[in-house]
Amino acid sequence: MLDINFNQIYSTYKDDEIATPLVTQLSWTNNLLILSGAKTKEERHFYLQLSIKNNYSKRDEVFN
Repeated sequence: MLDINFNQIYSTYKDDEIATPLVTQLSWTNNLLILSGAKTKEERHFYLQLSIKNNYSKRDEVFN
C-alpha cells in the first residue's frame, strides 16, 4: 500500500491555488496515486486535471 497520509496531502497542497480545488474532486485513492507518482508540482497539476476531465477511476489511473 502507498505510504502517504492526510498530513502529507495537506502539506503538499495547502498553498497550491491550482491543486487545492482539484484535489477535492477526486477520490482518496486517486489523490494518493497522483501524489506518489508525480515528481513535480506541474506533473501533479497535469494528472489532477486529466483525472477530473476523463473521470478516471482508480483502475484507470495512470500510476497503477
